[in-house]
Amino acid sequence: MRTNVCSMNLFLGGYLWLKYYLYNFTKKKIFMASLSLRHLSKTYDNGVNAIRDFTLEVDDKEFMIFAGPVGCGISTVLRMIAGVEDITDGELLVDGERMNEVPSIDRNMAMIFKNGKLYPQMNIYDNLAFGLKLKELPKGEIDARIAEVTEVLKIGHLLDKMTEDLDEQERALVVLGRAMVKKPKVFLLDEPFSNLSKDVKRHMQKLVRKLYDQMHITVIYVTHNREDIQNTDARIAVMNDGSIQQIGTIGELYDNPATPYVSEFLGVAAQAVC
Repeated sequence: MRTNVCSMNLFLGGYLWLKYYLYNFTKKKIFMASLSLRHLSKTYDNGVNAIRDFTLEVDDKEFMIFAGPVGCGISTVLRMIAGVEDITDGELLVDGERMNEVPSIDRNMAMIFKNGKLYPQMNIYDNLAFGLKLKELPKGEIDARIAEVTEVLKIGHLLDKMTEDLDEQERALVVLGRAMVKKPKVFLLDEPFSNLSKDVKRHMQKLVRKLYDQMHITVIYVTHNREDIQNTDARIAVMNDGSIQQIGTIGELYDNPATPYVSEFLGVAAQAVC
């Protein structure tokens, strides 16, 4: 009888802790980070200057969009923020702390790439747990994090499946979930849904925005498609040729495009350029 009581107490304790954890995940503002990108530059060994004097402040809990053509340097900036690309010059600060020399794994960020891939030899649970196991988190914490994310994304029924058994939307949800279990301060989304069908892409974009509204997390979203920025209230940094052309809301960009390229990217008549 004593054993049963102890087991019940442990179960109830774990259940209440998980409910508190889920509440924090979706309601409280526990993920916070401001970013300062100060005169960042990137020059490769072959002399190519990919990024030049990139300066930008991203506020805590801001949803920021980087937009521009393929090859303009947006993804390079994102990789420098994430720590998978070295910064040649300049300084990256997160909450006032210099990040230039901090390894990627210790920056508490999650990045989803254009072709976010899952490990085909693993089931969905192991895909979600993989990064957490690398950080040597206790199994109880790994299970709790996966439980909270699968509850939020409604993918708990997929945990025993293999990646080949997923449809397009389920795969996108698992890729998103794998980033969420890291509980990052910053989400870096590099055209994460560009290869999806139109309907699934729209669903995932709406979901990301809904999660942002719930989680109050700092998000940087990259797109090369001007259609993705038409109906947003976020600030947009338009890039071209390794530098920022203009920063503003979609209304500000349309009303006063600062350079010919901004006008071209938005499809604004040339005479409207300031």
